[in-house]
Amino acid sequence: MYKKITHTIVEEHFDHPLGGQIKKTIDKSKIPTNEVFDEEEFRSDMTDYFKNYIEKIIEIADASTGTEEQLVSALEESLINLDLITTVLKKFYVTEYSERIGIAFRQLPIAIVGLIHQFKLGVDPQFSIDRLTYQIANEIASESSAINTSWDYNILYKLLTDITNNIVTKIKAKMKNDTTQDNNSTDIILSRFSEYEKMFVDGIISKNQERFTNRVTFKQEISHKDIM
Repeated sequence: MYKKITHTIVEEHFDHPLGGQIKKTIDKSKIPTNEVFDEEEFRSDMTDYFKNYIEKIIEIADASTGTEEQLVSALEESLINLDLITTVLKKFYVTEYSERIGIAFRQLPIAIVGLIHQFKLGVDPQFSIDRLTYQIANEIASESSAINTSWDYNILYKLLTDITNNIVTKIKAKMKNDTTQDNNSTDIILSRFSEYEKMFVDGIISKNQERFTNRVTFKQEISHKDIM
């Protein structure tokens, strides 16, 4: 349904000194489309995109005891999946706002990689931990709630801080070879992110009902009336 982005992190950020600015200039001229989606298919696609994104986040954390190549590979793949999510957002919101959410989300895997490097180098990681667990969560929640009132800041912030705090706990457990804590943190990350994804997708659909066919809520209403 959606165009797949196939660039790498190197190509996007460093291949051409003016590439980023040129892309921004072109993108800012774009406006949301009037494309209509099948709700079930849309939910399924978004679930796949978010699932792949958070799995790569977990893979980055797991690579804290692995090689630099594994770390960078997981980082690049997480950003590719994030691009897919941002591309969908642009179908509903102007590029400027969609990119703000994308940029906030982009900071998450990059900050995790930076934190892992600090742990490995024996550098005091507290500043990076605070940025990862609270500042980035705040930025994602703030940018999201600014464009969709269904994305309540307080709920998003709580979900995101649960996720980011458990990412830090997972990395520490991984480095201590504490398998039980590692697995517990992974379960919490996946559970909370699933809640976030549902809230995110529900928010898009509820504010753009005219853009969706075969709506799940509509089917449920008909079924209820038939029973009555």
